[in-house]
Amino acid sequence: MVRAWFQSHSIKTHVILFILLLSVLLSVVNLLAYEKMADVREKIQQQHALAAKAELAKALLSIQPFMTAAIQKFVDSDETHQQLFDTSFYEYWRDGRALSSGLLPTMVDEIALYDRHGKVLASAASNDIPDELPATPSLWIRLHDGRTYGYLVRPLYDGYSKTQLSGYALVRFDFMAALREVLPFYDVSTRDFGFDLIPDHVVTMGDMVAHIHFRPSDNPDVDMLFKVMQQTQFGVLWILLFLSLGVYLMVMRYMATPLVHLARHIRVLGDHHSREDAPKFEDPLYVLELDELRCSLNTYQQQLDGMHRRIDDKNKALWDMAHRDGLTGAYNRLAYDEEFIALHELAKSQLISTTLLLIDCDKFKHINDTYGHHVGDEVLITLVKLIQKCLRNDDRLYRIGGDEFVVLLTEHNSIYGVTVAQRIVQAAAEYETHKLGMHEPMVVSIGIAHAATINSDVLMSLHKQADKAMYRAKQQASQKLVVYEPNMA
Repeated sequence: MVRAWFQSHSIKTHVILFILLLSVLLSVVNLLAYEKMADVREKIQQQHALAAKAELAKALLSIQPFMTAAIQKFVDSDETHQQLFDTSFYEYWRDGRALSSGLLPTMVDEIALYDRHGKVLASAASNDIPDELPATPSLWIRLHDGRTYGYLVRPLYDGYSKTQLSGYALVRFDFMAALREVLPFYDVSTRDFGFDLIPDHVVTMGDMVAHIHFRPSDNPDVDMLFKVMQQTQFGVLWILLFLSLGVYLMVMRYMATPLVHLARHIRVLGDHHSREDAPKFEDPLYVLELDELRCSLNTYQQQLDGMHRRIDDKNKALWDMAHRDGLTGAYNRLAYDEEFIALHELAKSQLISTTLLLIDCDKFKHINDTYGHHVGDEVLITLVKLIQKCLRNDDRLYRIGGDEFVVLLTEHNSIYGVTVAQRIVQAAAEYETHKLGMHEPMVVSIGIAHAATINSDVLMSLHKQADKAMYRAKQQASQKLVVYEPNMA
């Protein structure tokens, strides 16, 4: 009964049935896995992003009280207060003793004292320390010399009463170091932590949030996401394994084995000139189309082989007609444009060395006018033959105008291009033009442009450079090849 069902249906029906069953099963499994992974991923990202923002906000709010407490001993020090009343040794104390006294955290690298009116006792060595304190705020941030500093101002009260204002102390500290010490970061990645500040532009703590860029740190919840993904993948893998095994057995039994036998029979048919000489294929087939294919394939193959040969011949002839110059046999302007486009695309992905030779036949109009167009045509044909003898087999010669030719040489230095050009000039000069019915020699002018490593922009200007060099060569009486130089522009 099963065999009868398979024999009565086409291979298309079999394949569609298998694909539908497999697609439905995979769609259900993948949909469930995708929905679960998407839900977990979204929750993790949302929670982690909120936690990172909250952690960063807490750290920023804690900077001022943290630094205030860290420098409190320095603010209350009698030695600090003494500088306000006796400034004789203030600069020595400020630049050395105060920073090494142990009263300040290591992140502080600059201090300054001000009188009660906010005037600095002595100008600081660093130009980011103001000579006069601003009215507000007591803490600001600034990018100076490539580092982000915090500037904290604390009032100094009389050493005895602690009520009368004596002056102010300003400390400059490494803002990044302070931010990392103020509290441990769990949700913010300190490796990707940074500030978007304009050099020497003052930013208050209230505006600092807009200038911080950060990334949430790696979260253990991500491991949970990967675990779910892995479990889902294993489930899909097992399903695919068993399903593939069943499909494999079915395909091998009802499709692959008959196809192998049929392929062997087709190879036998291909070795014979007629189908009658080949043995008959009598193995049972479970697909209707396979048996029909066996009967008609040999005839179709013979017809297709003949048709393909004819098409290949016609395509080659059409390509030659479209890409070769009908007079000289050299490649024409269309072939040159296509080669230039291909080289332009190649230059976008890799650096290549290219030399462009622009060749022009001198006094060609005079030859046409004096000896007739038939002689001019023979001159062009002869010139192409001479040039091609000077080129390698894989070098191409293009006729892009009446008496104008181009040779593109890739992956060679400029010396090779000059050598080829010299051969062409010499070959043209030595040719016996009386064979063409002419009394004057054949003279060519060649402009050479070379780029050791080019990109797409340089390539576009290479032809213009060769044209300028060729124009210079035509103006010279003896030296008929010129290499482009920048001063020709």
